[in-house]
Amino acid sequence: MQTDIGRGPHPYSENRLARAWLPQPNEAQVFAVLTERLEKEDIQIDRFAMRGNTIDVTASSNSDPVFARITGRVARVLSAVAPANITTFRVTQNTGAFDSNVIVLDRAGLDAAVGKPNAAELAWDATSFDTSPRERPAALGETAFEPGLSYGFAPAFKADFITSDTLELTGTLNANARYTFSPQTFVAGTVGYRFLNQWEQSEPPEEPGIRSDSTAYEPDIAFLQSLSLRHRFPVAPAVYGRVSAGYFERAYGGISGEVIWRGPEQNFALGLEATYVQKRAYEGWFGFEDADATTLIGSLYANVGRNGNFVIVDAGQHLAEDFAVGLTVGRNYRNGWRISGSTVWSDERDDALRFGAKISIPLSWTSADGGVGATNLSIGGQSGDFGSRVDGTGLLYNELRASDKRRIEDGFGE
Repeated sequence: MQTDIGRGPHPYSENRLARAWLPQPNEAQVFAVLTERLEKEDIQIDRFAMRGNTIDVTASSNSDPVFARITGRVARVLSAVAPANITTFRVTQNTGAFDSNVIVLDRAGLDAAVGKPNAAELAWDATSFDTSPRERPAALGETAFEPGLSYGFAPAFKADFITSDTLELTGTLNANARYTFSPQTFVAGTVGYRFLNQWEQSEPPEEPGIRSDSTAYEPDIAFLQSLSLRHRFPVAPAVYGRVSAGYFERAYGGISGEVIWRGPEQNFALGLEATYVQKRAYEGWFGFEDADATTLIGSLYANVGRNGNFVIVDAGQHLAEDFAVGLTVGRNYRNGWRISGSTVWSDERDDALRFGAKISIPLSWTSADGGVGATNLSIGGQSGDFGSRVDGTGLLYNELRASDKRRIEDGFGE
């Protein structure tokens, strides 16, 4: 059962001329009413400022993954309590590490959409996007960040239908822990235990492989899946950066850096990731084999059409020092589901290597308590050595994709 069933939005109030002659609330009063009314809908106001003819709000929700709907809830309450001289509502979206963009709503344009059969289209016409400034003056609602520890458990399943004739299946129970030092920096680790293992265990090879030696890792004991430190930071307006270091996945550890450009008015983003990794030891939690690799991969992330469809193209030097091009196509559904499938071509292979498919199911569908997290299922297999890249480095687009202009537009009718 989804938690928002039976919950209606606050009615929108037009900014009529007569309101200008009434007593006007001050900044603190507007903030107090806005906070009180949105708390009932599990929407938090993390920052509030009223300057000149503009109200600037940073809003978030622990249960609603559709930010367009959150923006609409904020605008509806502001329409009723904002002073008559306010002409613009600016609603900032925060991804945790970044204020990713600002949705700018023209109040007069929203007024003109009230009661019209094409109200969502008219409201969209009254909407624009702006880059979030790197520095902002102090405002109401801001609280000091408190470092904290979080943890949880999650199963993971993998089916090898590429190199196996018998559809070998593995199942792993992962214990995850994360300590967050600041909104931009955290250390996270995962300990796994393989409770289902249908593949044939092999001895470690004399020369470490890229991916084809995955069955040489010890399967039936608790193992360190990952342990890494990650820091994300704004580089310039619409440009974001990341550095990571540690054990990224079961087979590789090292250092990784990434930069991504994502303009708020665009429906595409460009990223570049560079990594230097060493092959992890086949036995024990720590240590490395005498083998290393460097990757340099550029990515294009594009939203296509008006139905949540997306395309991701990756190209560059991969783990086997081969030049490979990867293609991922998928769809973000308005109800929060996400599906995708991937294929990769390598200059060392004449045929395409199929990686498989992924499905992301929002917690609002899998838990009565809802939530903005998701349950992830993957279907794939051992794809061989070519066309492989490092997992677990923390690609920034996974954090920023909920801020896509197309993603906002797709949910605007809600």
